[in-house]
Amino acid sequence: MSDLSEVISLTSAFTSKFLIMGFRVLDQEKINYIYANYRRESSSDMARVLGVSASVVKRFMNEKGLKVSKAQSRKWAAEKLKGKTSLTAEQDQFIKANYDKIGSKTIARKIGKSDTAVRTRMRQLGIVVPDEVKARIRQESYFKKGHNPANAGKKGVRVSPKSEFKKGQQPANTLHDGAISLRTHINYRTGQQYKSWHIRISKGKWIQLNRYVWEKEHGPIPPKHIISFVDGNPLNCDISNLECISMAENARRNRNSEKAGQTNKLNWEEGGSDKRVASYIVGADTEMQSMVIKEAPELLELKRTQFQLNKQINDEKSRRKTI
Repeated sequence: MSDLSEVISLTSAFTSKFLIMGFRVLDQEKINYIYANYRRESSSDMARVLGVSASVVKRFMNEKGLKVSKAQSRKWAAEKLKGKTSLTAEQDQFIKANYDKIGSKTIARKIGKSDTAVRTRMRQLGIVVPDEVKARIRQESYFKKGHNPANAGKKGVRVSPKSEFKKGQQPANTLHDGAISLRTHINYRTGQQYKSWHIRISKGKWIQLNRYVWEKEHGPIPPKHIISFVDGNPLNCDISNLECISMAENARRNRNSEKAGQTNKLNWEEGGSDKRVASYIVGADTEMQSMVIKEAPELLELKRTQFQLNKQINDEKSRRKTI
């Protein structure tokens, strides 16, 4: 138990230091720079000056509760996008002169650009439409009382009534109740294809033929049970080739014992893969995981040792319960 306590203490201390320092030492001078400039410079700009990654600066700011306003964040984002536009200087001038008079869609229509392009350019130029202007433009866009639609009194155009489907008419290839169809399925995880028979029960309702055959012979299938094929051929739906088994039994039959054994050995006896161990240290951040694996192998070994000691403790508890 003392070994485990020592490992946990070392791991916690190392992890805390590791996260705050961000793999590259944030000495007091760099920390002071962040405190002095986080409201004036973006995390990317500070990282460039300090010679560290932006994620290191962001993580430090989150740890210390250093926050900037949304307006300031938008301003920095707009500055990064300056110059990245397909609009001309004249179009920019039109936007600046009319953003508080007409909506972005109307501006887009007048300058021959998309609404998205206009909105993006407004953000780049740092233009923020006041809420009262938005409300006025929205109010002006509503239909007024007594408005007469342009298509009032007009009826739909029927080009060729004789060739139109009649009410209740069905296509010539319509399948009716009792029809059987062969369908192809793709397992998008493995890319494998397999086929199965389906039977139409009623309009719009199809079920697997093997389930239909079984229920016709034996009644409803119990919850959490499936119909399995004795010979492993999903196209052989003869009742003699079908059996009803639980999902748990199906999982046992399809378990890859060799692969499961290798995974279990890697996860518990050997302490887990580098990526798995790193995820327990820094969470789901893949960039941070890669940096842990590359720059802090000793931290991985400490965490593995903690896993192994935990397993020994759990095994000992289980052994004592059986005595």
